[in-house]
Amino acid sequence: DANTSRVGKGLATDVLTMIVEGRRATRYMATDGEEMRKAITSLALSGSPYLLLDNITGRLGGQALENALTTGTWSDRLLGGNTTIQVALDFTWMGTSNNATVRKDMVGRVVHVRLDSLLENPGKRIDFVHSDLLGHVREHRHTLAMCALAIPSAYMAVGCPDKNVSVHYENGMAVMS
Repeated sequence: DANTSRVGKGLATDVLTMIVEGRRATRYMATDGEEMRKAITSLALSGSPYLLLDNITGRLGGQALENALTTGTWSDRLLGGNTTIQVALDFTWMGTSNNATVRKDMVGRVVHVRLDSLLENPGKRIDFVHSDLLGHVREHRHTLAMCALAIPSAYMAVGCPDKNVSVHYENGMAVMS
């Protein structure tokens, strides 16, 4: 989530999927109701390792999404017939938005990451350490993956010490302090 467009939400998701799959994230339209149910079913059958709901507007939630995030298994009727399927929901859920909120029942189901840019036109920035970040990630993908795995491994190796982080909720979003 960000305070404006062009802050880097899509780029952040592309970096993650570039490390995992070696390609940019496939975007899915953030829908609601029946369309969300159909999208979850289709994606669960596809074998994709993630679902990226791009450009979420308004409030994120709804019966299908809340159900899917609660269970590790999804059951639905295939389109165009009466065949019912049951599949594991073994993917990582991601979403991008500008100032969207989550419905009350979603608060405990999401980890909110907020990117705030103080720049009037964040899309015009040019002073990056890596001018072609995705190219850099592609080139160093294996090293980055090993580093990403080393962080939680090291944390567990030292006994998972309490970091004294508290969480409270403001406007339906979790805020860490």
